[in-house]
Amino acid sequence: MTSKINKLLFTQTGIVLLFCLLLVIPSKVVAQTPFAFIENGNQWPSKVIARADIEGGRIYLEKDRMTIHLMQSEESGDFHHHFPNKHHVYQIVFEGAQSPTVKKNQVLGGKHNFILGNDKNKWSSNLSAYATLTLENLYPNIDFKIYTRNGRLKYDFVVHPGGDASLIKLRYDFTKGIALNKFTQNLEVNTRFGSGIESQPIYYIDGSDNKLEGNYIVNNNLVSFKVPEYDKDRSTLIIDPILEFASYTGSTSNNFGYTAAPDGEGFLYSGSTVFAQGYPTTTGAFDETYNDGPGSLVDIGLSKWDTTGSKLIWSTYIGGNESEIPHSLFVNDNHELYFLGTTSSLNFPLGPTPYQNSFAGGTSVNMANGLGAIYNNGSDIVLGKLS
Repeated sequence: MTSKINKLLFTQTGIVLLFCLLLVIPSKVVAQTPFAFIENGNQWPSKVIARADIEGGRIYLEKDRMTIHLMQSEESGDFHHHFPNKHHVYQIVFEGAQSPTVKKNQVLGGKHNFILGNDKNKWSSNLSAYATLTLENLYPNIDFKIYTRNGRLKYDFVVHPGGDASLIKLRYDFTKGIALNKFTQNLEVNTRFGSGIESQPIYYIDGSDNKLEGNYIVNNNLVSFKVPEYDKDRSTLIIDPILEFASYTGSTSNNFGYTAAPDGEGFLYSGSTVFAQGYPTTTGAFDETYNDGPGSLVDIGLSKWDTTGSKLIWSTYIGGNESEIPHSLFVNDNHELYFLGTTSSLNFPLGPTPYQNSFAGGTSVNMANGLGAIYNNGSDIVLGKLS
């Protein structure tokens, strides 16, 4: 089933509190799931190829760089206090690279939809997620591949015959500095949250299990690779580091469950809040108060799971430029999902024939330590149907 909005309505009212269910997915299932790179269908700037959620943040792959957005919330004993108000955005730029050919491999189950704002030209639906992305000929005869292995996010440089690995240069922008650990030979990337690790790269010839000696070369914020001797004209060299994002902030979820409902066949539907879905427009370290956005704002995330609760069928993100929360779900016999929620967005997306097409909220309300949302414009009820 592909989700789409058929009808949305606004009614002028206060916040309605309903019973909530928390959807819990077994941690064993999550740990075995590859990082999902969701393709860009116009929900992000055109330079973005795909985005994946990582431990404590997100990573955006572009043709000439990776943009890493790390997020962290202040500690609080309150159950709903989960906005990420501390951020650090840095970039790994492929210095001197050429425009590559993008290959998407290992399509993952489930489709993704982004219904954000009231400009329908920016809505994206039926998007796929992939476990592996490759930038072919990022440098002449050199490919870049990013994927998951054993629950870790990895990237390889594949140096084909005739390729020159000395051309590979990674420029680390907007960090707090990078350094080569003289004991472990790991690359340490310093951010406001501490030091992340990129493990000492493994070098080997494709098709062989024999490892070759090599390491990083660090010059200020520029990283290259000390390449071992090998037959460059006949052999394919693999340069194989591992990214350790979890060492920054720990495994931090970017969503919070509010409600769930089954259908007559046992499929499970979940409603949650997810941190705002926009591409970061600020680089370096920055803070947000609870009404600054975009990281302090939340959208509605709706998902359909199989009868085991472990396989995603589809996910849809719905919201405007302020906060939204889902409160209740209902599925009819035609597998149509109805959701009831609240919004503070003046540009909440509407269907073609809404019951009311203008926001009718009231006074600003700070519910960060209660519902887990800031209603800067007051709140209004939304009712929608996905089919």
